Amino acid sequence: MRRSLDYNQYYYEQTANYGGACWTPKEQRRLEMVCALAPEAARTVLDIGSGGGELVEALRRNCRWAVATDCSPAPMARYGGERVLCDDQALPFADEGFDLVTCTEVLEHLDDERYERVLGEIRRVARRWVLISVPNEEDLAQTLAKCHACGHYYTLYGHLRRFDRALMQNLLPSFAVVREEVGDEDVGYNRALLWVRQHMGRRWAYWKCAVCARCGAPARPPRRRNPIVLGCDFMNNRIPWRPRRRTPLYVLYRRTS
Repeated sequence: MRRSLDYNQYYYEQTANYGGACWTPKEQRRLEMVCALAPEAARTVLDIGSGGGELVEALRRNCRWAVATDCSPAPMARYGGERVLCDDQALPFADEGFDLVTCTEVLEHLDDERYERVLGEIRRVARRWVLISVPNEEDLAQTLAKCHACGHYYTLYGHLRRFDRALMQNLLPSFAVVREEVGDEDVGYNRALLWVRQHMGRRWAYWKCAVCARCGAPARPPRRRNPIVLGCDFMNNRIPWRPRRRTPLYVLYRRTS
């Protein structure tokens, strides 16, 4: 499962997937939460994995000097402010060069090697604070897809790892957690019914921009729901013991040494 995020690079390179037409209320609330958590004393900000630059623009409106970074040129071209196209494993900035480093909805996409390198770069360039948001207690089975071409299983959005509060406490050596917040409630699919739906009903998750991590085949729209899938969906919508979680998880760190 823990492979590079390259397989859904197709999504990140499509300019149609950025901008107002794709901006959802959930994303707006995430932007507002990050801006609210950013310390007022942080006057210089580096954002890692900026996409279309919406968060950086919001931080800049709050009288901060903010720099956007991303490894994909298509979304970076949409942003008109200070931006740097670069690999987040080797950021072209000085040690402790920014008061605050933000990294939102990025870490869950990284394989093990890249994950450790990015965390190291975050620690290196952050002078005082780091603000990270990740999916909270995510059940990766909920977005598991099966390739129609080669039979490989992969997660729709390239999420490769699961985060919770315990893991985030010790994520960054030399930094301590000073504040935590969680987002909206998310109601999932009952795990037993999900297994039946996937393995007996042969119905896996679908996203139009997903690409197989092994062979590169694009996702194929699912066929009509069969009786097993219909039955699982019917029961899942009526039982009280569906999993519930608050997500994303926002964590603000302060340098201690």
